[in-house]
Amino acid sequence: MYIACIPGSHPYLSYGELHQVLTTQGRNFSWEQTNESWALFQTSTPINIPELMSILGGTVKLVQLAETPPISYDILAHKAEIGEFLKKKNGTESRITFGVSIYGASQKHSAGDIQKIGLTVKTLLKEEEIPTRYIAPPDNALSLSSAQVYNLKLIEKGTDLVFLETETGYLMGRTVAVQPIDAFRERDRNRPARSMERGMLPPKLARILVNLSGTQSHHALLDPFCGTGVILQEASLLGITSLTGTDNDKVAIQQTEKNLEWLNTQNPAPTPLADCSVCDARHLLGHFDYRFDRIVTEGLLGPITTAATPLHRIASAKKSLETLYKDVFPSLASVLSESGIVVIAIPFWDTKPESTFLEVTEAIEKYFSPITTDLIPESLHEKAFTHNRPSFLYKRPQQMVGREIFVLKKKS
Repeated sequence: MYIACIPGSHPYLSYGELHQVLTTQGRNFSWEQTNESWALFQTSTPINIPELMSILGGTVKLVQLAETPPISYDILAHKAEIGEFLKKKNGTESRITFGVSIYGASQKHSAGDIQKIGLTVKTLLKEEEIPTRYIAPPDNALSLSSAQVYNLKLIEKGTDLVFLETETGYLMGRTVAVQPIDAFRERDRNRPARSMERGMLPPKLARILVNLSGTQSHHALLDPFCGTGVILQEASLLGITSLTGTDNDKVAIQQTEKNLEWLNTQNPAPTPLADCSVCDARHLLGHFDYRFDRIVTEGLLGPITTAATPLHRIASAKKSLETLYKDVFPSLASVLSESGIVVIAIPFWDTKPESTFLEVTEAIEKYFSPITTDLIPESLHEKAFTHNRPSFLYKRPQQMVGREIFVLKKKS
């Protein structure tokens, strides 16, 4: 079974998450083709694609390939094949609704070309007296957005026709699952306790962090910088029942508990609450007399920083946070089970000419082995790890502070 992943804004992070989810599920899979725009993988057994999408946080579309040979770059030369593919999916008794999405690095086709492809196929089907509606991508884009596919119900009642650019032509397929954007948005905006001071970790990213850890339902998971509880919220929705959160701020603990209680009321099946308490992340061993299988956390990111922030203030924040994390990493190791996994996001700064990173490599490698680079195909390493550190980088446009994400395995 061949499935293509259309990643979100940070493709390498998305592919790493997908790798861990498939591995955790015990799937026998292989990467067939990968690039920044899409990744194709093969599984030896059938997979429930919508169910897979419901787990992921970093993938916007999952595409099932057509059981037809690849086509040439001249897409319109294959209009008859495209028409047959649409008829096979939608039938001919009712109106066919479809859009066209093209993914590839070279952008051999323009938005105008996509419009021409869509209208030509529409005309072809109308000549067969099949009512047809063509949906154009937004704002001269080369693909339908996941929001369009979701809101127009193209998976249930239409087709998002997808073309994936290769070195010799295109692979053709259709979108069979899109990211549940409304659910993520609701959890982000409607949870009762939000705090700019404690950070605004997006639920999608929190979901990615949990999935990167390879946590299974029977594992005990700790978030030692729980803030307002976003990581615990996403872990709960993934069916992890043994959840613990700590923070050195009593108000943060109260906000976490409030948000988890709210989440419990929003779902038909009650979600597990977490055992939350006040504790400094540097002193976990004295707080717990048991061990955790997984630690997933976003640590302190430091003071709010913008492009106007003087470099000496960034340097000061860097020094302070380095002191903190050099004590945090041994503390994490002290309450982690043998061969346990830590996923942690720490800050970096988008300074010029080079980004500024925390100097914590020695503290990490004393207790942990980084396994981040194992999660994506080697062919992507050169572009994914240009910063020469075993970590994924996550930063929104215009933001000065980004997140450096490590996946670490405890040393024996």
